[in-house]
Amino acid sequence: MKKLHVIGESFIDRYVFMHSNRIDPATKVPVILSNKEKVDTDGGAANLIKHLNFLFKENKYHEIAFYTNEDKIIKERFYIDHNPIYRFDHGDSVKHNKGMVQNLINDLNEGDFLVISNYHKGLITDYEINLLIKEAKNKNITSFIDTNIVNSEYYGADYLKINNKTFLEYEKDYRDDISKYFPNVIVTLGIEGYKYYGYSHILQNGGGHTKYDFIDSIGAGDSFFASFIYNIVCEKNIYDSLKEADNYAAENCKKLGTLSLN
Repeated sequence: MKKLHVIGESFIDRYVFMHSNRIDPATKVPVILSNKEKVDTDGGAANLIKHLNFLFKENKYHEIAFYTNEDKIIKERFYIDHNPIYRFDHGDSVKHNKGMVQNLINDLNEGDFLVISNYHKGLITDYEINLLIKEAKNKNITSFIDTNIVNSEYYGADYLKINNKTFLEYEKDYRDDISKYFPNVIVTLGIEGYKYYGYSHILQNGGGHTKYDFIDSIGAGDSFFASFIYNIVCEKNIYDSLKEADNYAAENCKKLGTLSLN
């Protein structure tokens, strides 16, 4: 039995669908009809867990322990005739939970993988992330981190997954080679695929996708990360794991946001 310990901030992704059949002549804005549909689904780390459970559903030899916040930020997205109009966030931070981090450190005595989904919303501090990475290394546990900001507290994690914006910001702020501090760095490039930096080796995959296939990229990073973790846990090599993750995320971009799975 392989055990994954996953920690990260969870949100509620709320979708509000409205319909309009005309434009107001005075203000030139759509006139919204009274009927509308509201749908809530898991976002953030909870979306990652949703994908992991989906991918592992046929695999009886795994267990996932999830550490997350109870008070959830609501990201409310409004659509008119399925076209996005705007987003309204109910809150921008969650409560720091020092006790949860300590429980996780203790629980790592029984585990094979540590997964950190870090949205920088306050659940865990950078210092605590550093403690978790060090504890995982001491216990020979494979560690993954997905983050939108990289600093020296995260150095030493086995797998770092970031997007290209975060990668460029790191280069600008630190003026250093990020691959010196992580054995494996995965940079997602959206429709262009990904770059992989590992042990002085650089691999870029163009992805082979077209923008016409994509409907919505919300949650694409979570789906990529989940598939990558799944394939590594199933002992696939890094190259196949990256390709599977890229294809899985692309398939999820053909659907609306975090509402449905691959």
